[in-house]
Amino acid sequence: MSHAERRPFRLNEAVAALWEAKWELFLPVFVVGAFIGGVATLVESAPLAALYTLVVQRYIHRDLPSWKDGPRGSV
Repeated sequence: MSHAERRPFRLNEAVAALWEAKWELFLPVFVVGAFIGGVATLVESAPLAALYTLVVQRYIHRDLPSWKDGPRGSV
C-alpha cells in the first residue's frame, strides 16, 4: 500500500484553488438564489443550472470550441 506524500497546509495555495474554482462554486448559489428569489421553480432550476454550465464552459473556460460540440449524443 503506497501512501501519498503529506504536505503542510498553505493558505495561499488554498486561496488560489478557491479562486480557480470560483465559477463552479457559484453554481449552487445561482440555482438556490433563483429558486429563493422567485425567478424559477425547483423544476425550472435544473435547466437554469445546465444553461449556466454551458455558458461558463463555452465563454469563460472556453472548453467547448463551438456550439455544435455541446450535444455529443448518439444520433
